[in-house]
Amino acid sequence: MSHRHASPPKSTLLAYVLWLLLGGFGIHRFYLRRFGSGALMLILTVVGYATTGVLIGFAMLIAVGLWWLLDALLIPGLVRQANGTPFPQNGGVSDPPNTGSNRF
Repeated sequence: MSHRHASPPKSTLLAYVLWLLLGGFGIHRFYLRRFGSGALMLILTVVGYATTGVLIGFAMLIAVGLWWLLDALLIPGLVRQANGTPFPQNGGVSDPPNTGSNRF
């Protein structure tokens, strides 16, 4: 018998706060149950800082910085996924009514 506890829904506001304050470490991705990409972001940041003395670290930090900026746009969708909310079909635009005629 499995006991699954429903976790509280994820907050977009909290996700953005984590993104802003700790986003370079991928903490917002851990919060949104994106453990693999959160771990990758964390590793790239730590290794990037550790290797800035040999210059390769700067490339990693630039990549994480770009990823961090992109996440600002992705967070609403990641929150919907974490909460199990379906995405709107057709970009949220409803289908035109069917008139029964397919003439063009």
